[in-house]
Amino acid sequence: MFIMINENNEVVSTHYNPSSLDESVLKSGYVTEKKFPVAEELPGKTAILNYDPVEDSFFFVYKDRELTQEEKIQQLEQDLGDILLESAMDKAKIAEMETAQGDMLMEIAMLKMGGAL
Repeated sequence: MFIMINENNEVVSTHYNPSSLDESVLKSGYVTEKKFPVAEELPGKTAILNYDPVEDSFFFVYKDRELTQEEKIQQLEQDLGDILLESAMDKAKIAEMETAQGDMLMEIAMLKMGGAL
């Protein structure tokens, strides 16, 4: 495979049959047998394929981008789910504390009455 990269080592062009290219074109890029890696899909990121000519290796650089409407909705749904879970956990903790408080009030009342109810 023949590739061309820009000054940031970003792959800007590929050709899968380098033997069909002129020698002048081949001098402007790199011939490699390496295969492209698979990019991760990260919300709010764009994967930019890069090539390191010294190591003869490909890698991705992830750059920030605007979230799509769908990604924004997914993020809001995730945030809402997290908030609801936290709220439920808080309510359970409050109920547990109320029970403990009731038990302590009962013990105090028993102690004030000399231990007999």
